[in-house]
Amino acid sequence: MVRLPTTRILLTLAAAGLAFPSAGAAQLDLNITALIKADGEDCDVAECVNRGFNAQDCASTTAGVDLRPAASTMVTGNMIDVWMTTGTGDCSTTEARNPMSATCQHVGCYDLTDNRFLIPLADIDAAAANPLCESSTRAGLAVSLTTFAGAGCMNQDAVDADATDSVSVRVDAVGPVAPPLDSTSVAGDNEVDISWERDSEANLRFRLYYGGACSGAAGDGGTTTVDPGSLTFIRETDLMNSSATLDPEADLGLGVGEEVGVYVAGVDVAGNEGELAGPICVSRIDAVGFCDDFDGCEEGCSAGPVSGAGFGSFFLLALVVLRRRR
Repeated sequence: MVRLPTTRILLTLAAAGLAFPSAGAAQLDLNITALIKADGEDCDVAECVNRGFNAQDCASTTAGVDLRPAASTMVTGNMIDVWMTTGTGDCSTTEARNPMSATCQHVGCYDLTDNRFLIPLADIDAAAANPLCESSTRAGLAVSLTTFAGAGCMNQDAVDADATDSVSVRVDAVGPVAPPLDSTSVAGDNEVDISWERDSEANLRFRLYYGGACSGAAGDGGTTTVDPGSLTFIRETDLMNSSATLDPEADLGLGVGEEVGVYVAGVDVAGNEGELAGPICVSRIDAVGFCDDFDGCEEGCSAGPVSGAGFGSFFLLALVVLRRRR
């Protein structure tokens, strides 16, 4: 997989305050300021939380969660202890962390640098009881990260509940299944309609590609062995669309009598592209005009105007029909 430039996706999701376990210490206010992603995408708060990390992020060595304490707070020992769970357990309790087992796993201890720290996605994945980036769950998994300040590293002892905070990060590294196609071939001149069945997974978009021959059409939605890198991207549909109208000439570059394979792939909210379905064989044919049907053109409708004789014949035919109806 090609690794794309890494960027920060700014968030403004604020976590609840953390209190130092020692008496008289100032309360810590810890904020998630960004998800460090691998796809260069920017999005707003709700969208980022909903999308989470995808397969490209899993393949990146720099993806992670960026956190910073509020400017008015301090961190005892300049270190944060982080635990995680993909279940419903509460990592702030001693029972959930001791022994370190099925409920919560230790992610790592992180020093504040320039008043911030990064929890690498690789650390979260490695700490999980079952690696998140190898999960076959198409809907993704929600990871609860519990942070402790001033409580030591890999702390399994009791910690004041007010000295903890939890934030949730979603990891989804599996793309949608190939959508079943409604037809294996379509033909037209100015436009053709293709359609497919939507997967049970919610909030999908679909990407359309074309390229290669039409042989081996797989209208049942089965995956194809074609190399996606050899195909040309057409466009991405709106959310949950299950059809598209294509112009054989403008969208596919076809001349009259030519054909090409069109492929469809689902894209989930995390940005994972699924398996390709297709090809649908799209052929461009010459449209038959009205006067072609009545032999009213000297060289066909596309080649010349209606001749006087042809138009006259049609006019006489219309008069005969009208008289018979009287």
